[in-house]
Amino acid sequence: MELITAAIIEDEIRNQQLLSHMISNSCPEINIIGVLEGVQESIDFIKEQKPEIIFLDIQLKDGSGFDILNALEEKDQPKIIFTTAYDQYAIDAFRYSAVNYLLKPIDDDELISSVKKVVETKGKVQLSNIRNLLTKMMVDSEEQLIAISGTSTTEYIRISEIIHIKAMGAYSQIFLRNGDCHTVSKVIKIYDEMLSKFNFFRTHQSHLINLKCVRKYIKGDNIAVLVNGDEAIISRNKKDKFVMAMDKMTLS
Repeated sequence: MELITAAIIEDEIRNQQLLSHMISNSCPEINIIGVLEGVQESIDFIKEQKPEIIFLDIQLKDGSGFDILNALEEKDQPKIIFTTAYDQYAIDAFRYSAVNYLLKPIDDDELISSVKKVVETKGKVQLSNIRNLLTKMMVDSEEQLIAISGTSTTEYIRISEIIHIKAMGAYSQIFLRNGDCHTVSKVIKIYDEMLSKFNFFRTHQSHLINLKCVRKYIKGDNIAVLVNGDEAIISRNKKDKFVMAMDKMTLS
């Protein structure tokens, strides 16, 4: 039996080990030739080693799986099986675009089925489907709603309406484009985990900002000025990551 070369791109060691073990036990036709954690190292590896399949996590330590795909030329792109812990909205996007994905925690039978499908899929067809997925997820992310619960009401707001979120101890203040400010009984960490995949960035332990709402970066003071005039302090250890994140979103 001719083996199919594959790479795992996943930034959590436990998930790397678990998926490697599952593939080894359930998919003997797959030969794992690399396990990667970050965007650039994955791009370099794919270009040099040319694995036939990659198991690609969406959210990585220094970017997203889509950053990798966007950096590859069509001739370099392997067949792709997304691995994700995303919510129902994103799963619907995967299904709509007919791409192969595995929902964490990964099931053995689903792994076997997904590998079979991707092996039988022609690469160019899949690339077209992935482009559809990227387009849909970019549009849908702007319209995705979150619930803000008060004592007597629950408001539903679009993620794109949020400018920034500020920590207030056990509470958080959510500042919107229309000038409203909501105080909610959730710590900022919850919103960081919820919104990081929608271009929100934790600049400081007390501040989470929408990168699309940054109007100016004052380098000397390490301050991001937002579209409503509010300022967010950027911690020294977050400065480089902030600049990289903004670079990815801007034309140069």
